[in-house]
Amino acid sequence: MINLGPFSGRNCPNVHFRPALLDRFLEGAAILIFLTTCGCIFWLYTRKGEGLLPNVWIMGGVSLFTLIVMGACSYVPVRLINFPVRVNERNIGIQYLLAVRLTRVMNVILNLMFLSGAFLEYYKSAFVFFSASFVLLALAFVGYYILAFKYK
Repeated sequence: MINLGPFSGRNCPNVHFRPALLDRFLEGAAILIFLTTCGCIFWLYTRKGEGLLPNVWIMGGVSLFTLIVMGACSYVPVRLINFPVRVNERNIGIQYLLAVRLTRVMNVILNLMFLSGAFLEYYKSAFVFFSASFVLLALAFVGYYILAFKYK
C-alpha cells in the first residue's frame, strides 16, 4: 500500500494507466543507476579487496530491494493507494497518475542516494551527492503535494 494521505481509493473506479515514454525513461534510469551501483561496488572491491566495509555491501543490497519494491509499487491498483485529497470519479485519473509518477521518481532518487552512499566512507565529496539526494527527495514530495492539491 502506498500511503500518501488519509483518503483511500477503495471506492473509486479502477483506473488503468498505460506508462508513457517518461515513465519508461524513469524506470530505465533507475535500473541504470542500480547497475552503476553494482559496478562501483565491484570497482571498490577490486581496489580495497578484503578491506571493503560492510556498509558498501549493504548499500548494494538495499539498492536492489528498493529497485524491486518501488518498481512494483508503480503498478499497484488504485484501491491500494491512500491519497492526500478526497478522490472521486472526476479526479481519480490525475491523482493516480501523480502517485505513480512519484513512486518512479522516488525510485530514481533513492537509487542515486544509495550509489553515493556506497562511496561515503572512501570519498569525502560523496557527502555532497548524498545530501543532494535528500534535497531532491524533499522537492519531489513537495512537488507532488502541490500538484495533488492543485488538481483535487
